[in-house]
Amino acid sequence: MSHVHLSRVNRGWVLRSHDHLSAHDVDAALHTVRSSGGGSVRWFVFEPTDAEIASAERHGLRADAPLLHMRCSLPLVADHRVAEGFVTRPFRPGVDNAAWLEVNARAFADHPEQGDWNEEVLVEQLAEPWFDAHGFLLHEREGSIAGFCWTQVHDHTVAHDHGRSDAHDHTHTAPVGEIYVIGVDPAFHGRGIGRSLTIAGFAHLAHRGLRQGMLYVAGDNTPAIALYESLGMTVVRRDHVFVGTIS
Repeated sequence: MSHVHLSRVNRGWVLRSHDHLSAHDVDAALHTVRSSGGGSVRWFVFEPTDAEIASAERHGLRADAPLLHMRCSLPLVADHRVAEGFVTRPFRPGVDNAAWLEVNARAFADHPEQGDWNEEVLVEQLAEPWFDAHGFLLHEREGSIAGFCWTQVHDHTVAHDHGRSDAHDHTHTAPVGEIYVIGVDPAFHGRGIGRSLTIAGFAHLAHRGLRQGMLYVAGDNTPAIALYESLGMTVVRRDHVFVGTIS
């Protein structure tokens, strides 16, 4: 199973590969999940074969919304403007952890991996070599976090991050800046925070000299896709997603 990438993401699992998988590959990977206590599984496949679709069905995995990889040229044409009464500032490790985790949980209440982040997961991510507090932007109003845009720079590689917690599937290319995670507290929806944060994140990456921007978005997130397209982003890859629980 050397070409199969199975990774733990919080309480769930993510399965992906560079190549198409045989029924044996899938069986072996999900056996590992089962023998390790089970949990939710998300399997990302580019143009799945009939055999892969049959394997997913056999293990009770259903088709979910596809994952879109979107890209844009930097800098964006749009300028960053913060809504009146809001300020933008960098994340402060160790100071903003608890408040950010609360907002993240609310923003991703329906997301199987991102919404489950806890202090341990956050601290692990803050310790990654690529972490840059200046690229972890918060929109704040009267001391409360309204939303956030966490960016990441891939130095001469593009990460095919299908699990959202560990991006280790890479293709060599020019440096690229990614919006790693972006979220808005539901209490602040409808105020243009998402647009403002997206522009702020890509502006930060452009300031660092990046000329290509990217992000991943669920294929059924129509408002977000429309927002990103309005800023000049286009879809460059679409992965099918199979989800389910292995016990």
